[in-house]
Amino acid sequence: MVDTALLVTAGYGTRMYPLSRVIPKELLPIFIRIGDSVKPIPILQFIIYLMYRSGVREYYIVTNVRKARLIKTLLSRDIPYTDILWGIGKYELVEDILEFGRILDDINTTIIFQDRPLGFGDAISRADRYIDKPFILSACDDLIIDTITPFKSIKRLIDTFKSYNVDGVFYTLKVGDPRQYGIIEVSEVSKGLYRVNKIIEKPKIPTSNLIIIALYVFKPIIFEVMNILKSTRGIYWEHTDTMQYMIDLGYRIYALEKSENEVRIDFGRPEAYLESINGVLKVTYTASNF
Repeated sequence: MVDTALLVTAGYGTRMYPLSRVIPKELLPIFIRIGDSVKPIPILQFIIYLMYRSGVREYYIVTNVRKARLIKTLLSRDIPYTDILWGIGKYELVEDILEFGRILDDINTTIIFQDRPLGFGDAISRADRYIDKPFILSACDDLIIDTITPFKSIKRLIDTFKSYNVDGVFYTLKVGDPRQYGIIEVSEVSKGLYRVNKIIEKPKIPTSNLIIIALYVFKPIIFEVMNILKSTRGIYWEHTDTMQYMIDLGYRIYALEKSENEVRIDFGRPEAYLESINGVLKVTYTASNF
């Protein structure tokens, strides 16, 4: 069972500047069409919702001091604001807050601070003393969702992790120009599922068009590997370095290809954000499937 999540929100979102100077990119909205209405949902709240529907109840959020206050507001019922909405007759909005509040009542959240921007790898390693079992990892700016029932993509990743008893698994997809991404060289296990042999970060001459989506499931052995990297490479290293070192040590890392029934949400760059919003708005969910 994978009931623990590590959500990394510690970056400064410089590619989304100047917006990210005042609004953390993890709190930017994704617009979900449910029936005849469109609902703007902060991406962090949406990720928690998807993971909760997939059985995750323990959440560790790595962030920085600038973002912590806003994230804590999101993770609270914000009673004064709720009272104001009630007083002006916005009962549907109050019910929406209370609905997410019921999820918050059923989960545990722990804030972990990364006080200096030392990269994604360092941010993950901050959870070493908190997590001692398999966990799902999200960079909170890159996501795959199912177009019928949105949380099924996370469940598919977890089910793959359990079925193949691998040390780590992440989503992948094929792109036309992979030079700005981390790419993978693979051996096919079955249709749409690969064993990862090599990871290359932002290659000038790509040897593959399969890229890494920053949504993973790992065994806690990853923290031991990170501690080795810390001792040999200093304070900064890429998360892809960790995965490649795991592969070199003989650990099994798999990649699950995005299916035709899934869409990607990418908050990393302005053009990708706009493309993601337009892509998701083409999908209409029913209230019963959401």
